[in-house]
Amino acid sequence: MNKSIISKATMHRAAPRAWIKSAPNHPMLAAGFTPRARYNVEYLKDNVVLTLTSDGKRGVSDCARGAILDIGGKKMRSYNFEHGINWNFQLGKITITPVKGAL
Repeated sequence: MNKSIISKATMHRAAPRAWIKSAPNHPMLAAGFTPRARYNVEYLKDNVVLTLTSDGKRGVSDCARGAILDIGGKKMRSYNFEHGINWNFQLGKITITPVKGAL
């Protein structure tokens, strides 16, 4: 499976915030990022990579409306999400990349 979605970035405490909420049949769920799944975050030069692992430092939030991924903080300031966020979903992995150019 390889699916992409583009969303807009928000700001939180002067840093970009990448967040996404699942719905039925959402590619996030197909990639294995279900409520309470554990994952690690790796901040690379050009993108952010989320990788599922049973002993991950982070967890997918579980709310009444579905699973939520919320990535923010000072490390996100290294990326220019002015034109949006490209979420690429693969089994066990999500890659977050800034969109180049206007949406």
